[in-house]
Amino acid sequence: MQKILIIDDEPGIREILKRYLTKSGYEVEAVSSGKDGIAILDSGGKIDFLIVDMKMPEMKGIEVLKRISQNYSHLPFVLLSGSLELEEYIPVVQGFGFKKFEIGSKPIILQELLGLIQKLLPKE
Repeated sequence: MQKILIIDDEPGIREILKRYLTKSGYEVEAVSSGKDGIAILDSGGKIDFLIVDMKMPEMKGIEVLKRISQNYSHLPFVLLSGSLELEEYIPVVQGFGFKKFEIGSKPIILQELLGLIQKLLPKE
């Protein structure tokens, strides 16, 4: 089963996404900070896909991506942002070496998020 790691500081968002994606056939782990997400990746656990919130208090999503880019740039992800200037993040993320990603706006429609995941991470 493919495993998705959700990194989002909002407990309600984490729970809704976790429940929906689990029902959609994925194994899901959810954490509240970039630091915790990086720790999970560095622990060597199997993660196939990331969902990263852009705006978090301690470490912004773009900083999480910058920190993991050296070892995990192969991972596909969706960066979620409430900002209207979503396109400004594309060159930054590409500069980190990531190739397979999408940027989604919050609030996100669950079916749209699932479509982005399926596009970036074909089922095994």
